[in-house]
Amino acid sequence: MNWKDIKVSNDATYFLFEGNKIFDINYIEVLKFHAPGIAPVLDKSGAYHIDYNGNELYAERYLRTFGFYCNRASVISSEGWFHIDEKGKRLYQNHYNWTGNFQEDICAVRDQQNNYFHIDLNGNRCYEDNYTYVGDFKDGIACVKNKDGFFR
Repeated sequence: MNWKDIKVSNDATYFLFEGNKIFDINYIEVLKFHAPGIAPVLDKSGAYHIDYNGNELYAERYLRTFGFYCNRASVISSEGWFHIDEKGKRLYQNHYNWTGNFQEDICAVRDQQNNYFHIDLNGNRCYEDNYTYVGDFKDGIACVKNKDGFFR
């Protein structure tokens, strides 16, 4: 079974392969599989990730988990938002009010003061400036909104 062929059911509570339910489990919520074959799921124990065979990747539970981009996934805990690797290891100590998905090895985040900026794969700020909004990087460029309301 190729993980790329696994689909999410219409009600987003289980997975389908060739139209048939797999893993024989109904979750509270599932999201689609991302490379290298990992999907976010939510059950009564909390949110976590599974591999394409339905195996849990780690024991930790979160309030919410999202897909993997650049081998990192956003998660929400009681502390806030941050990123983990495929083994569930937290990648940096900071937590945020929101984290995006990594694109081109850079990720948009919003801190506790509602400032937006970008971090690198290790969780380090890419620059000192704060913005009222930042977008994802595409072809080395990201849109940012200054405090004056203008985008650059």
